[in-house]
Amino acid sequence: MKYLASIILVFWGVLSLYFGIGGSLKTENYNEINKNYDFDDTVQVRHLPDNTVYKNYAELQLYKEDQKALKIFPWITFIPSFVGTIITACFFGMLGAVISLLKDVALRNEKVEDVSYISIPLLGFLTGIVVLGLNYIIPIVLVAGENDIRPITLLFFSLFAGLFSPQFYNYLSNSTSKIFKDEK
Repeated sequence: MKYLASIILVFWGVLSLYFGIGGSLKTENYNEINKNYDFDDTVQVRHLPDNTVYKNYAELQLYKEDQKALKIFPWITFIPSFVGTIITACFFGMLGAVISLLKDVALRNEKVEDVSYISIPLLGFLTGIVVLGLNYIIPIVLVAGENDIRPITLLFFSLFAGLFSPQFYNYLSNSTSKIFKDEK
């Protein structure tokens, strides 16, 4: 049982990293290129190996970054950006929960087969959806502009919420109970 629990935790961790990073890659590539190049530039650029003409140098750079990403994450071209954002939030929430369990095993000397290696990572996954929902409630934390989600902030906020899931949900419960008092 110990080996099965260990294998499942490693599986959750690798799965979380792969999908968490992949989900944010399209948006993050665009944001990084946008820092250095102007997508509104009107000077066309020809890419010599395949003789393709791009709207501007920023579009060419984005194409190159996307081609590198597709070698590891071939599925990212098939999903809308918002789905990628959901994937990132959920899987980094799961990764935080896995880290929390590994912390319990390593620092509190709990046996790996005694930790909740199924339910806690799944709770971390769902915590990512809650964190994403908070984006619309407290936009100052996660939003760069009008509707632009900061993928790296969302990623780490989801990671920390998953890492501290029990405390996170206690805080949310206490905060909402103050807002929605039962008036009898």
